[in-house]
Amino acid sequence: MSADAAVRNLLRRANKIAAAHPPHQRQSQWDAWCREVRLIERDHPEITRLGLTLAYGQFSDDLRTLGRYVEDKQPSPSKRPVRVVPTQKGDPVKVFISHKAEDATLARSIKKIMEVYAAGRLVFHISEEMPKGADWYKWIKDRLVESRMLLLLFTDNTAVWDWCLYEAGLFTQWDDDTRRIICLHTCREPPAPLKHLQSVPALGEEIALFLRQLFVETELTGLESPLNAMLASNPAELKRAAEKIAKAMRRETVRQEYFTKHILINVERPARLAAEGVPDDAVIDSDAESLALFNKKMGKWTWGDLVGGRKEGPDRRWISELNHAVIQASSRSLVDPILATLHVRQTGRSYRPILHSVATKSDGSQQFTVIFAEDVSWQLTGIRGALPTLLVALIMIVRFRFEVIERYGRRTIEQHHGMSEKAVCSEIKQNIVNIELEAESHGLVDVATLLDAFEAEQDRDAVKAQFDSWHELRQNLFQTLELGSLKGIAPFFHTLRQRNRQFLELVTRRHYQLASQQTDW
Repeated sequence: MSADAAVRNLLRRANKIAAAHPPHQRQSQWDAWCREVRLIERDHPEITRLGLTLAYGQFSDDLRTLGRYVEDKQPSPSKRPVRVVPTQKGDPVKVFISHKAEDATLARSIKKIMEVYAAGRLVFHISEEMPKGADWYKWIKDRLVESRMLLLLFTDNTAVWDWCLYEAGLFTQWDDDTRRIICLHTCREPPAPLKHLQSVPALGEEIALFLRQLFVETELTGLESPLNAMLASNPAELKRAAEKIAKAMRRETVRQEYFTKHILINVERPARLAAEGVPDDAVIDSDAESLALFNKKMGKWTWGDLVGGRKEGPDRRWISELNHAVIQASSRSLVDPILATLHVRQTGRSYRPILHSVATKSDGSQQFTVIFAEDVSWQLTGIRGALPTLLVALIMIVRFRFEVIERYGRRTIEQHHGMSEKAVCSEIKQNIVNIELEAESHGLVDVATLLDAFEAEQDRDAVKAQFDSWHELRQNLFQTLELGSLKGIAPFFHTLRQRNRQFLELVTRRHYQLASQQTDW
């Protein structure tokens, strides 16, 4: 087989691949196509010199290269005339709008806006208007052949644009300088295969210039007279049309209402998240009521402004957990719940942050929506002195007794039949951590906090001894649990039961002393 025939066969195969649906079928067929290309390159060195990328994201570029090779092999240009779209006076100019399926509404909106000023002399083709029962691949190919202009709506540089770029590749197969691809994009730049073309950023002034070239001038259309010469003396109307298109491309929200306290964290370069969490310069969008949680008035604030003074204080845990959740969301992983709460000192209320959603913008930036739900589970507001600390300690002591010691300390395997020993070990460890986190979220941060609640030196020494022994016991218990075996944990639970009882006696006695001193009880 000659090189010319081999390339033609490759092009026929490529057209079938492009028509394959769903997309994962195109991927597998494309792999086989690449292997065939390599075999042909081995037999025909001149094909190797074409420099095919064989990259899935540049499939349309490779097809364009092969198409030009076939065109160059024609015996004489006169025997196969160049494909030129007729542009006689009065003929309608046909425009094919290439877009992703999720941008169908956007395509219709832009079509409707532009038709108003075209006086019936622009004919738009969009795939949503294809007749039912039509051969969709043939319909698209025929519309591309007859169109003078392809308008590509490039709205998201993080998405896969293989099909739209393939349409652009088909559109440019004919050697016709009068046919134009116009890329209207919301990103910093158009897709890589179209960078050599002059594009139109989705900005009002840029779109107005494009509309003027389309409706008032004739170079784009090839017509003898403008589509709408009256617009030459009415730049304000062109500006209005341009702003409508720009607004549609940006998908601006007319109104968005929140019924709970919230902040929107805008991260311009999400790649920074993995290294540093939410950057201090991330811009915050919110309302006055929500900003009051951070003692801020309505204005322009950054993440650093909101939490800069809290990172080393008792509120640091919710910040750390939110940072972790944001990193998980940015990498499209499942998000761990945030257990810690934000304490608002001005009101004495607590709020639990919830990472509600993440929106990836067309320029690659991300916006994280965080809502703050008031925590009304149990709070110790209005109680004076050391009583709140002691009450938290009592609750945690009782929880530890029944959620850890009683639940796992006796005949553990029999009580948890059906679970593997490794799963039981993991559950024990997680329950202990949950109790610790809950205590911290209610202000019981460290041993110094609890020591402040005791006056007698003997009691303070006993409390400190309890904490010191707990840290060592905890470390050894966790190391044993990490082995995934329940052998050898019984002595730990025997010791835990004794320490729990001693700690309960200490805290209960001190709580009774302070409560008895409250004369207004």
